Amino acid sequence: MTVGVRVLGELEVVRDGLLVTPSQPKVRQLLALLAVNWNKVVRTEQLRTELWGDSPPPKASTTLQVYVSNIRRMLAGEPRSASGTVVHRPRVGYALNLPEHTLDIARFAELARSGRAELDAGRLEEASSAFRGALEEWRGGPLCDLDPGEVLAPHVARLRQERAAVLEQRIEVDLVLGRHLDLIGELRELVQEYPTHEGLHAKLMLALHRSGMRSEALSVFQRLRTDLIDQLGLEPSASTRRLHQDLLDGEVNQDQPAGTTSIRRAKSWWHPPAQLLPDPAEVIGRDTEAERISGELREVSKLAVVTVAGGPGVGTSTLCAHVANQVRESFPDGQVYADLLAHESPGEVLAGFLRAIRGPDCWLPASEQERADLFRSWTARRRMLVVLDNVTAAEQLALLLPGGEGSAVLAGCRRRIAGPNGLPVTLRPLSATDSLRLLEAMIGAQVEREPDAAVELAELCGGLPAALIGAATRLALRPHWSISRVVHRLRAPGDRLGELSAGRLDLLASVERTSSLLDGDQADAFQRFAGLFGTAVSVPEFARACLIGERAAESRLEQLVELQLVDVEENRPQPGTGYFTYRMHPLVRLAALAIGERHQESLRATIR
Repeated sequence: MTVGVRVLGELEVVRDGLLVTPSQPKVRQLLALLAVNWNKVVRTEQLRTELWGDSPPPKASTTLQVYVSNIRRMLAGEPRSASGTVVHRPRVGYALNLPEHTLDIARFAELARSGRAELDAGRLEEASSAFRGALEEWRGGPLCDLDPGEVLAPHVARLRQERAAVLEQRIEVDLVLGRHLDLIGELRELVQEYPTHEGLHAKLMLALHRSGMRSEALSVFQRLRTDLIDQLGLEPSASTRRLHQDLLDGEVNQDQPAGTTSIRRAKSWWHPPAQLLPDPAEVIGRDTEAERISGELREVSKLAVVTVAGGPGVGTSTLCAHVANQVRESFPDGQVYADLLAHESPGEVLAGFLRAIRGPDCWLPASEQERADLFRSWTARRRMLVVLDNVTAAEQLALLLPGGEGSAVLAGCRRRIAGPNGLPVTLRPLSATDSLRLLEAMIGAQVEREPDAAVELAELCGGLPAALIGAATRLALRPHWSISRVVHRLRAPGDRLGELSAGRLDLLASVERTSSLLDGDQADAFQRFAGLFGTAVSVPEFARACLIGERAAESRLEQLVELQLVDVEENRPQPGTGYFTYRMHPLVRLAALAIGERHQESLRATIR
């Protein structure tokens, strides 16, 4: 369940995408006061004063508790989880206890802080983007559909002032960035809304002057002076008069607008990050998949998300690295890469992305969600490629998505991940022909000398590129060995995995990393499959072996399929039962048996 509370405009409460805003005036007023003080205790006396002023009803405390209960139920949607949303501090008051990203006022405050931090560091593009993001949280005047009492009213006034300050800072930054033509229309509207605001008038004068409209800029000063005298009996300030005189003399500073002398550009740091892994020289047997992925990633009208899933050793990482290098020119604002196994959390990955984009000393929000919001904000108007490896959950992927149309995500996944708008691609082991092509590409002369042994070697590797490359690498490092010698050593199942490993290409380690994602029942199913069934198994057979029902057996087998540890033998169910038949790759089975034996040895050592 997701919930959101909005106060920067009309009061709104959204739960699971639906508006559930309360209609009772006092409940709305109470919720608003708690929201503008989110995660802070509001004293009971203040709540009573806001709701009833100096004339509370005889049972004010009981009525207040009823209002709080209504808010809890509205936010939680069900009684069991309601108590955590509005926390009661006995003899003190109440606090609205919601994550910051669910309140627009909290998001506004965080983006405004981010903008000021970027401004202090001289990163003007990023400061402008953050300020714009903060202002986009506003839908109108704060709590414009409420009649605030004496406690809430100062908060409403404060929010108006905070918005005005952020707006003025954003305009100042945009003027320094040379966006004067874009600002003229906005500033004309603002000076009509605030006819005596000298800062806004000064910025309009400067924008008009820079756009070649000097006479209009001078007219803005005359209208401001007339309004100040008529409404307040005051002359414009010395700084505004000085700007007017500079306009008359033609001596306006073109680099800095009036009132922005503290704004400075950072020393040039940013250049598009280029973090892609090297392009593999040749990727064999994946032409169809590579063409599909490339076409999707180059789609400029949307955020393209491609998930590539495959079993251990099937070459998911290699294909992603190859395709990413093929399409990198389509993403002029940079390409970032992260192996999620090398990071503790998506928040750590986001920190790396933001530093690559904005400099090693950039300010970073504390929370994971805030970093994700900042990453999306920065990428909203850019074309960037994000390449991820070893993704294990849809929740990880969701936090790492960029924000702009024309950007793309290419994710190598250890399990199948379904998304509403993504393109899922599943890799299978190579065919016998492509397996031989891969061996020929690495040890062509030896394959020509021993074609029959090469065919058997390809069969023993089961079409897994990691195994084929491991065997070919061993032969390349030991040119005095024949393919027949390697085949003879591979015929012993107990030695096969060790013979096929080469450096980082370790099939056993890859299977172990994937199997670590299994829960207790799934791990038991994985071990039972490997230990009891050499080839294929039906659901009824597996149910009998595990002493569980057929539905439960099917569920566990399908979970192993999602993690690419087991394959469906045919894409049609068996006649009569409606169940599918499942098969485990021989090399994955050997790895599973080795993992099980390690576990047993660990248990025996613990018992001793």
